[in-house]
Amino acid sequence: TILAVLLLVSAAARAETELHFAGYAAGTQVMVVTAAYDVSGPSIYRVRIGFRTSGPAAALFPGGTDSVVTGRIVAGHPQPDRVFSKGQFRGEARLTQIDYVNGSPHILKMEPGNDPGREPVSEGRQANTVDGMTAMADLLRTVVTTGRCEGRSTVYDGRRLNEIEAHTTGRDFLPPTSRSSFAGEALHCAITSRWLAGFMPDTEDKFRKPQQASAWFAPLTQGGPPVPVRITIPTRFFGEASLYLID
Repeated sequence: TILAVLLLVSAAARAETELHFAGYAAGTQVMVVTAAYDVSGPSIYRVRIGFRTSGPAAALFPGGTDSVVTGRIVAGHPQPDRVFSKGQFRGEARLTQIDYVNGSPHILKMEPGNDPGREPVSEGRQANTVDGMTAMADLLRTVVTTGRCEGRSTVYDGRRLNEIEAHTTGRDFLPPTSRSSFAGEALHCAITSRWLAGFMPDTEDKFRKPQQASAWFAPLTQGGPPVPVRITIPTRFFGEASLYLID
């Protein structure tokens, strides 16, 4: 979940802004990500993410997904209306559509279906949750409006329930690297994901441990809005991965 939460985002702009990232693990490029955020008006937002494995990882774990969320800005916070995701991973087709009615998610499509034996998440605990992309959009809104990272979201993806919490760590200087188009000072956000429900019996002990990630935000132009320029995340298949802004 935390991967879905962090692979999101671009500037809060009036027209869609698209950013591209390259992901590395163990010194090797393992993924490419395209992320975009579009504010069509004062009360509407749209986020989309394209993810593909690359390099040696593409041979071991071929696939990728394209995801989009549309929603409204309510009392200054993004609230999703519909999440749609389609892709393929390791030869298996994946498809998800979740519509939100009065703040509650309604799963219209989910392929493959939920795993047998997975702990169900009750309807009461699903209420007033958001998707991972919306959670990160809310963090971006906080960074843009306050210059800090503090925030919390409860995320439900149709299988798992997570709490995502962000805190300001400070400001870091990111040195030049051939992996990224950005170098300079950036706001450092520490992000913790805690799995609350939706466990599989044989993995509950492992996944109850909080997962730690980091995101760095900085403007790309003088006076421009901050965008994510680097992200470190734990992943299921690659261990810790780092995403670098490339353009």
